[in-house]
Amino acid sequence: MHTVWRNFLEKQDARFDLEDQVLDFGQPQRELEAAAHGTIMSDLSCYGLIRVAGPDAEKFLQGQFSNDIREVSDARAQLSSYSNPKGRMLANFLVHRWQDAYWLHPAGDLSEGLVERLKKYRLMAKVDLEEAGAQWVRLGVAGPQAESALAQALGAEAVPPEANASRSQADCTVIRLPWSNTPAFLVMGTAERLQALWEQLQAQGVHAAGMAPWRLLRIRAGIGLVSAPTAEQFIPQELNLEILGGINFKKGCYPGQEIVARTKYLGRLKSRAYRLESPIAADPGTAIVGTTLEGQAIGQIVDCAPTGRGTYDCLAVLRIDNATEDLRLGSEKGPLLELLDLPYSLPEAS
Repeated sequence: MHTVWRNFLEKQDARFDLEDQVLDFGQPQRELEAAAHGTIMSDLSCYGLIRVAGPDAEKFLQGQFSNDIREVSDARAQLSSYSNPKGRMLANFLVHRWQDAYWLHPAGDLSEGLVERLKKYRLMAKVDLEEAGAQWVRLGVAGPQAESALAQALGAEAVPPEANASRSQADCTVIRLPWSNTPAFLVMGTAERLQALWEQLQAQGVHAAGMAPWRLLRIRAGIGLVSAPTAEQFIPQELNLEILGGINFKKGCYPGQEIVARTKYLGRLKSRAYRLESPIAADPGTAIVGTTLEGQAIGQIVDCAPTGRGTYDCLAVLRIDNATEDLRLGSEKGPLLELLDLPYSLPEAS
């Protein structure tokens, strides 16, 4: 985390965990209520931030990721993923361009490992890769008033009008996230610029919130994020990335492309991401057990966040054929889970 930014957040009464993630600003219940009924802003420093630059950056990344990197520009971002040769995702992330570089936003516990892995495959390509999370500040703004509040603070021309669009100024860039449940934006820039923005948004009634409310809204948007416990567990379609625009089936080769394409054109997708309600918290990677496979796991938790009502919203990858069974967390005798709606439609199983 940027040192100046951390000092600023401390003055706003931020409480941190051991990994510098903002837990809350002293009122966790109120912050969850604000996420449900108002507009929030959250520090996103717990996510990784990878900078990729150099004359061969586009060509190099095009050969690594599931989406067509040629479609990323200073005005357009995209969701994408990076897989092993078996098609299992090492990570998924938002990709955008700013200041003559590509920027990736994976889970924080995967970021440094991804940098090292990508470096191994650049060979003679003229590409610079670095973890840059300590150099820049990232702020998430989400809720019904997010667009109008940002427009008042930055100017209407600085606020992207559609999903995945981006608008840049000298000291910050704004990306509209592809969330269909509520307007949501990622703002990245200098510590000084985002301190001023924070104060401007706060003056408009935007609530400061820790990461739990932000994760709750992301889960309700149906956007799963691979982290260390779930790395190399899912192919991109199992996190619904083709529905969310995170896969281009017409681009050239990349690691795992054969598996991803075969699943679409020749096979049958066996698992997908669903939203669930749990009576208790669940860590990523926790097994989910159905009723017809004699205690065998039929899926696992991807992410989980409290709702503020004594329950938890979860995103989980489940076997499609078993998703409507009685679902239990952890074991056959574990807590009963309830299947909830996603804000987008899943294709019918074929």
